[in-house]
Amino acid sequence: MWIPLHLGAEVDDALRRQYRAQHPWFSMLRDDEFDEAVLHGSPAACRERIDTIRREFRVDLPLLDMSHLDAARCRDAMERLGEHPLEG
Repeated sequence: MWIPLHLGAEVDDALRRQYRAQHPWFSMLRDDEFDEAVLHGSPAACRERIDTIRREFRVDLPLLDMSHLDAARCRDAMERLGEHPLEG
């Protein structure tokens, strides 16, 4: 399961516009659906949501999309999520 991740960010109109411009299928979502689809907030909140998605949808390997980050910022985000954030 592909999960867009914006660690530390809050979803706002600018983020919605960015995603909808880059990924046209997001334009089909209402704002509240979009807010649910994009993982955002504190590392603890994101980790908890990943765990919930794994459990509720029986997802073995969620794929976190951090393509908006360069390599260093991506590594930092993974460290902030904690050790092995994709393991159940």
